[in-house]
Amino acid sequence: MKRLIIITLLLPLQAWAATLLSADYLVFPELAVNEGASTVRSVTVSNTGASAINFSAGAFSFGSGVGYSVVSDSCASVAVNGGEKCTVSFQFDPSEKGQRVAVYGWTVDGTPHSVFMSNRLEENTLSQAQRRIPPVLEKIQIFAVDSGGTEHLLDGVNNLTVDSNTIPGNRLIQGQSYRIKWFAATYDGGSETIMAFFDCGNTADNSCAGSWSGRFTNSSIAAGTALTEAQATTLGLPTYSFGGQTATHLAYQHDFNVDSLTLTNTHYIAMRFYQRGATDAAISSNTVSLMIPGGLDLLAQGDAAYIGTAGRKIVVPAAVN
Repeated sequence: MKRLIIITLLLPLQAWAATLLSADYLVFPELAVNEGASTVRSVTVSNTGASAINFSAGAFSFGSGVGYSVVSDSCASVAVNGGEKCTVSFQFDPSEKGQRVAVYGWTVDGTPHSVFMSNRLEENTLSQAQRRIPPVLEKIQIFAVDSGGTEHLLDGVNNLTVDSNTIPGNRLIQGQSYRIKWFAATYDGGSETIMAFFDCGNTADNSCAGSWSGRFTNSSIAAGTALTEAQATTLGLPTYSFGGQTATHLAYQHDFNVDSLTLTNTHYIAMRFYQRGATDAAISSNTVSLMIPGGLDLLAQGDAAYIGTAGRKIVVPAAVN
């Protein structure tokens, strides 16, 4: 289903007594960032009267710098004689996603006149879903990885045998390689994420993981791997839909260890997950932190794993051994 927004422009009637605009608004496609410029859209002005009309130089009165540019303007600073025409042409190449509106105009014989332009007068359901519903973090898993690359899931309860060694299943220890996997549902199929670890010491509260600069390690930005329906079902991930559009489940992973930290017997490591959509490539990787959903029960900690009031941080225990 498409949503139609009708915008009415009120222009001085007497100003166009001798002119005819082919359009007083232009609709551009809702392009992704770095997708490339749109095709050119043009407005033709016809002087239907007998006398010349005089245009000032053209300029954006609103929306300068949001992605619209003038390709050519044969109306600017000229006199258009009776029966003649002039044309102004525009392109759209956004640096950010979302609705972008601009107004371009001149004065004609001293009276201002404008052309309105937007990239979202008509919006399909996929665009609505991408705009309204950000990526949802669904599941986090942590594995101990042995020398052969086999993963052993930390369940928070049972000890694990890794390379003939018994290691705890409820905390991270030094000298062990780990792999974290996280899963997100998104309507923006190319959503990228990056996650970071923070050393909280022996206190797990909101004072930890306050800013990106405090991390001790982080993953690379990754676009994620789309899961099949069967894979999502095996992981227990629900199906999300909006207006007939079904969200994609994306999987990410990062290998890490805690060997660089000075650990005590009561120690906590915080995690934050940052996202940017496929249409958000211009956004810094460390500006949008994903909400952590409830009920993850990471390493069987229950609600104790959640720190902070904004719901964007989660912790796991660590120890010397």
